Amino acid sequence: MYGRPDALPRLVSLDAAGYARFGRGEMDELERLREQVGALQREVVRLRNPSQRLWSRRDVVWNQIEETLGLGTWTWDVAAQAVDWSPGLYRILGFDPEVTPVSEAAKVFDEHIHPEDLEAYLEGQERALGGDTSTPSRFRFRRPDGEVIHCLLLYTAVKDAAGEALSFAGAILDVTERVAAEREMVRKGRLEVIGRLAGSVAHDFNNLLMVVLGNAELLQLEQGESEGLGQIQAAAKAGSSLTRQLLSFSATRQGSAPVTGSLRRLVDDAIPMIKRLLREDISVFVEHESGDDLVRVDPGQLQASVVNLAVNARDAMPRGGKLSFRTRTERLPLPEQGVAECVVLSVIDSGVGMSSETLELIFEPFFTTK
Repeated sequence: MYGRPDALPRLVSLDAAGYARFGRGEMDELERLREQVGALQREVVRLRNPSQRLWSRRDVVWNQIEETLGLGTWTWDVAAQAVDWSPGLYRILGFDPEVTPVSEAAKVFDEHIHPEDLEAYLEGQERALGGDTSTPSRFRFRRPDGEVIHCLLLYTAVKDAAGEALSFAGAILDVTERVAAEREMVRKGRLEVIGRLAGSVAHDFNNLLMVVLGNAELLQLEQGESEGLGQIQAAAKAGSSLTRQLLSFSATRQGSAPVTGSLRRLVDDAIPMIKRLLREDISVFVEHESGDDLVRVDPGQLQASVVNLAVNARDAMPRGGKLSFRTRTERLPLPEQGVAECVVLSVIDSGVGMSSETLELIFEPFFTTK
């Protein structure tokens, strides 16, 4: 019989009280049997102890492997409808085995899958039951504490001679960090493309504006001051100011590097561009509290974020409203640093707010609700 040492049958020796029921020859035979059983018991104990230590070490090592790789394993006996989870799976999914045994956790598992991913997950489960375990399933899972993680589910099946699945085993990997890294790569690539496009358009447009300004100045010299020429010059200078901001944004995107500067100044420099993006029924307010406002940031990234927030705020106020930008200093707890003096930028609007779907995308570059 193969199995864990603690599953070995317990052997008991015969005691002298039972001898009275047997004759002398039988008693001698039983005595020899007792000695043999005792010797077998001692051998089992001798073999069991190091074997138990081996299994214990194996469990500890495997638990460490699961924790390091961010995975948990499971098994499912189809006939017995018995499910087993490893400690790593409990850890990933956020269940407490002392509070929620695996039988209960397995019953509510589907309820914790994101509604948008549930249908695809169930389809994958049906394929696995039909024998196709080649395609892993991806889904978002809401842990009991409310945190949402991204999971990758892998299957394998143990089949009988007829090809029927007797049991399933597999693993769930927590790929939340991997998904975040992939999104960050896409975000950086998108910003780089936008930066190059903005730079190209701004450069060509600026050249055209220089032609307009130059000819307006020549006409002014020939014909003197006029209201029409003044309006042409003012419009061309405003356009030139806008292209300089676009060129500045493009330069920071193509040669992105953090610099030390005033947060108040960075916000103030972005306000003119923001006002051009807003309707007349939206009022803009800027409020700066006194104090040290030096920050080390990529100016292009910060201003792009502020512009993005302003565009989203505009769409959230279809009937007009207020948009406020505030800077202040505040002592806040930071990871691995404790409480520190921080510079805070708040962007506040009087709009309708955001749906849960929008909240998941608010940090996407240039995302809008249009």
